[in-house]
Amino acid sequence: MKVALIARVKFHYMKVRSKIRIVRTAILIAVAAGMMAAQKRMPSPDGKLYAVEEDGPSTGKGEEIGRFGIFTAGGNRVSVIHVWVTEPDGTGRVGIRGCEWSGWIDSTRFYCEGSVNPSLLVYRWFDATSGKELGETYGGEFTWSPDHKTLANFGNVPHFMAAEDKSDSLDVGTHVWPSEGDPDRHLFRSSLSWSPDSKFVAVVDHQCLKGKGLFLEMVEAATGKRTEHRPPWPDEADEWPPDHDFDIEWTAAQVIVRHEGKTQSFAR
Repeated sequence: MKVALIARVKFHYMKVRSKIRIVRTAILIAVAAGMMAAQKRMPSPDGKLYAVEEDGPSTGKGEEIGRFGIFTAGGNRVSVIHVWVTEPDGTGRVGIRGCEWSGWIDSTRFYCEGSVNPSLLVYRWFDATSGKELGETYGGEFTWSPDHKTLANFGNVPHFMAAEDKSDSLDVGTHVWPSEGDPDRHLFRSSLSWSPDSKFVAVVDHQCLKGKGLFLEMVEAATGKRTEHRPPWPDEADEWPPDHDFDIEWTAAQVIVRHEGKTQSFAR
């Protein structure tokens, strides 16, 4: 009698434990699913749209390395962004390895950035409301002006070129500096920096072939016109890739260059 009672109690206890485990597992799965959904959903800056990375069949001869669905905040599909390696008509595209970085430029434009080789990145941007690709460029440090109207970036430096032949360039909208055929070698010693009013991009450049030394280069976004200032630091030897050991800060009237705890100001 006592043995049977103990058996029934034990059986009941095991059933309760089993139900608890099932409920706990269900809760964990639901929480994990919710977290995954939240991670995949990328809201636009104004919150009216969101992007979700998707999979799906390609069209015609098309092959894509990435795809994003664009939805309203209420969940209605607006468009599909395709990151093509081969377009539906068979047209080949640059061999981007995938969208290693992606996100919103503003509330209507979305970007995908990925590598082609260890030193070359590809940047594509899209109209999120239609899915249309708006542009593609190559290089690195892709940075939109504060007003989101102009894209600036370091230009393409061929990966398999000898290190002593590599030279940096700066793309600002439709302008490129230095121009093709420039005889000097340029090693950028800072990240590019936009002025708060979106009119200029600045970078510290080490021009080294003729011993010219260091210069603060300011490129006007609208015209490509360049203004050059010489910081007081000595002409230090540098190798490829150059260290970005200078920082640039803007004020209303000046550009400030910082290096190893020292500063130098220049009028804009």
